[in-house]
Amino acid sequence: PVSLTVTVIADGSGVPTGAVELKKNGVVLATAKLSNGTAAFTATGLAVGSNLLIAGYEGDGLHAPSASAPFAQVVQPGQSCNVFKPLSAATTLPTARP
Repeated sequence: PVSLTVTVIADGSGVPTGAVELKKNGVVLATAKLSNGTAAFTATGLAVGSNLLIAGYEGDGLHAPSASAPFAQVVQPGQSCNVFKPLSAATTLPTARP
């Protein structure tokens, strides 16, 4: 398993809340709730070598959903922990939510 940390930074005021998904090839590897704008989770199923991932933020009442650009997470043989912080900027929008 690989431990990752994702930080969501708001464009404007407020701290983003909600959850973040980590995806590889469109498949959700892990989901974690934000705490003070940061989500920490453990992903399994990552192969040794480079893994192309995307972190997706679901949005909340003040911040729109967003996603990171694809990023490579390299897993070394025998590696049990790695930390990466993609910055996924959430846009502050006064949108109504159903």
